[in-house]
Amino acid sequence: MAYSFASKQWEIAGSHDFGDFTLLNPTIRPINCQVLENSVHVQIELTENGGVFKHYTNVTYAETTETNINSLVDEIMAAAFPTATVVE
Repeated sequence: MAYSFASKQWEIAGSHDFGDFTLLNPTIRPINCQVLENSVHVQIELTENGGVFKHYTNVTYAETTETNINSLVDEIMAAAFPTATVVE
């Protein structure tokens, strides 16, 4: 099942390896959250150095007891990208 949530953006200073590609100073924005069986899948949109090209990847997280979808997405982003900061 897919859920709506308040989307924040995060930034990572410097380069970050996302597995299949590396981006410099990426901006990260979660765009979709799905709860499937015992895990939570978040699709994220990535932009390098404020550019126009968008890249996409997924983060999978073990299901938690968190019931607030906004807090859950924040928790997943903090776990997946510990050096990221929220864009104010």
